[in-house]
Amino acid sequence: MIWQMMGGSNFLNNLLQFPKDMINEEMAELLIPYLSMEDFNLESAKKVCGNVAGLCSWVIAMYNFYGINKEVLPLKVTVISTRGHLRNRLLSIYLIIYFVAVANANVGKIKCQQQLIANRRLQNCKVVIRIDTARVENSQI
Repeated sequence: MIWQMMGGSNFLNNLLQFPKDMINEEMAELLIPYLSMEDFNLESAKKVCGNVAGLCSWVIAMYNFYGINKEVLPLKVTVISTRGHLRNRLLSIYLIIYFVAVANANVGKIKCQQQLIANRRLQNCKVVIRIDTARVENSQI
């Protein structure tokens, strides 16, 4: 069974795609008896076969990766969580900026309307003043 798996065309690809983050303590402990063997090393494996040496090197690398990753993995989770929070905050900031821009545009429209109303009132007052002035001038004659 193991030889069929190793001889398969996908074996190397399966090793490359191996989900390293899924290695757990139990898996690592199961490797310890093999890693403790005197001849389970790259030099001894090279004497047997280059492919075996590559597999031996991969197993050792995965074990070492687990040792490092068990401390790094919680940090990865924290980073991912923090990214999510930052994305939410950034979205909130963008929404606030949008609403402020809309509010500023509305304030600008209101100021413009107020100016138009003030100008119309001023024009109306000028007309009333002209009419009153003309009446006064006509009544004096």
